[in-house]
Amino acid sequence: MTKRFLSYLPSSVYEAPPVLAPDPADSPDRRDEELFTLIPRKRTTTFDIRKAIRLMADEVRSSRSARSGHGGR
Repeated sequence: MTKRFLSYLPSSVYEAPPVLAPDPADSPDRRDEELFTLIPRKRTTTFDIRKAIRLMADEVRSSRSARSGHGGR
């Protein structure tokens, strides 16, 4: 897991991080309308941050984060 995490970082502070080619199946113009209603306007109102991350993040998952109970739940 550490090796995979480190693969996302540059080898040196003077290098740019590695960049993957965009997925042709993922349209850059896509919109997820659910994000407009998921995150509330009132800053003190709670919302499901995991759901927001799932909607915004790429489909790359590690085996550890996909396990049930990870993260204290």
